[in-house]
Amino acid sequence: MFRFLLAVAVFFVSVSLWSQETADVPKDVRARMMAEKFQKFAEHDPAVGAEAPAFTLSNLDGKEVKLSDFRDKSYVVLEFGSYT
Repeated sequence: MFRFLLAVAVFFVSVSLWSQETADVPKDVRARMMAEKFQKFAEHDPAVGAEAPAFTLSNLDGKEVKLSDFRDKSYVVLEFGSYT
């Protein structure tokens, strides 16, 4: 929980600092700057239908879990976000 709160705090501080840096910049230029930043991230997105890259994460108990552990099993993906 602490890591999550720390990540949220870092996110808001960085957004605040970035918005202060760009306060004098016109909206259309700011929009173009944001689009360029998002484009950099989008270049690394996997293609629709492509196999996900192999990765390993730790669960809440500290046990390592690999994506391949879930092959041929039923699963549910929950995605949360604001798309407006």
